[in-house]
Amino acid sequence: MLINLNKFFKVKFKEKEQLEKAHRQKHKFLSKFCENISADYLKDLCSDANNKILLYTINDKLSENYKNEIIGIIVYRKILCTPNKIRIYISLISIHEIMRSYGYGTVVLEEFITKCQKNKMLELVLLSLQSSCDFYEKLGFVKSDVKYIMKNETIGNCVMMIKSILPQL
Repeated sequence: MLINLNKFFKVKFKEKEQLEKAHRQKHKFLSKFCENISADYLKDLCSDANNKILLYTINDKLSENYKNEIIGIIVYRKILCTPNKIRIYISLISIHEIMRSYGYGTVVLEEFITKCQKNKMLELVLLSLQSSCDFYEKLGFVKSDVKYIMKNETIGNCVMMIKSILPQL
């Protein structure tokens, strides 16, 4: 189940001071669930108000033991929205280290697609590490020469990938 991070914070932190502190330190919260991602990169993602953050949980509702229930994170933003098409740039997909290789990456992406799909063409765009290209290709992504990156991101050794999904009828 995908849960919006801001909504999660509102439920978890009832007092205004706690809520404000949680928002200021989103990057520290996320780092607990994606240990292989640079702290500076997480800080940049969290400081950009256009980015949306979703938590993936294995339960329908998070309990007090939420740290053991959150297994994945997606950070994304809409970069195009026309009457016929939505294009979403995925900045980060991370599955907790101990939960990798069990199919959760596929489940998270499929739920994300279901959440985003409207009666429009949906395009998902992301930068992939070379080592992850096979994973994304199995899910229907293709390598792209078009660069959909934000001003503060670089491609480096990554590969731009895109997946187009026809509208639901």
